[in-house]
Amino acid sequence: MENLSTIKKIAVILASIDREISIRILRTLPPNYVQKITAEIRMLGEITQEMSRQSFFEMAEQIEVGVNPVGGEDLARSLLQEVMGEDDAAAMLYNAPEDRTEAFAAIRKVNGKDLANILSKEQPSTVSIILAFMPSRKAGEVMVHFDEDFKEEIVTRLAQRRRADPQIVKSIERIFVDKVISLIHSMKESDTDYLGGPQYVAEMFQYMDRDESDQMMESLTEMSGELADEVRDLMFTFDDILYISDPDIQKILREVPMEKLQVALRGASTELFDKITNNLSKRARENLVEEMDLAGKIKKKDVESEQRNVVAAVRALEASGEIQLGTGGEEDSYV
Repeated sequence: MENLSTIKKIAVILASIDREISIRILRTLPPNYVQKITAEIRMLGEITQEMSRQSFFEMAEQIEVGVNPVGGEDLARSLLQEVMGEDDAAAMLYNAPEDRTEAFAAIRKVNGKDLANILSKEQPSTVSIILAFMPSRKAGEVMVHFDEDFKEEIVTRLAQRRRADPQIVKSIERIFVDKVISLIHSMKESDTDYLGGPQYVAEMFQYMDRDESDQMMESLTEMSGELADEVRDLMFTFDDILYISDPDIQKILREVPMEKLQVALRGASTELFDKITNNLSKRARENLVEEMDLAGKIKKKDVESEQRNVVAAVRALEASGEIQLGTGGEEDSYV
């Protein structure tokens, strides 16, 4: 059996299974392969149990491993095109229920700068729809590369919560994504019918350079003070930690490594610095101050990056119900 050729093993399998199935398989093969296989079948004679067992076992192993065990949009499209034709395959992929991929998913891994270069040549209305389907972090990575005037118009459009027109989204997706992908992931109608909104912009600002987000907030305020106020109310910044209760700050500190904290506290107000470090042990505070003195100057972008990481930890604790935001300080009132 070790010397049995691949063609002979195929011949054994085709000779052993239902005749109609064998015919259907042979019809898919090139003529030269069909000639070789049928020649082997003619010379088989009796198929021993060992020959059959080995041939089917090897085939089962190959099926289990797969020729190219990678799924995805390209494979689905290729298979459907072979079966149904290109137009019908595209329609079926777009209308597939339940397991649909979110729109524009295929371009989410594109570098933010490269994506900005592509989008900057398009109309703001189109760009705002595309970015609204992106995670807020990704949208922030793209926005920083736009020209100032373009950014101002985009952020204003993103802040306006509006319904998504499925046909428009499909049309835009066909232009920007060189793949046929599903329109919107199956979610509740209230979640999928709207794009952007104040909450979206507030989250997006968390992942952007502070100077950039401040400038964009000023532009949004000039264009729509009401929208700017909504966004501002939904934002939580590193400075807002000042208003968290001491017990909750202690929970936050357990999630933040000391070497990260000493970077995040660079440039913090005295009041905020004291608020945070007063929740450390005396020894830990002394070590923190010493490390900050020894570290020297640190790039502003690195400080803001660590501050965003601290804010992310705060948000995660709030989401899990372990802490509450805005419950500390003198601003608490009772009636």
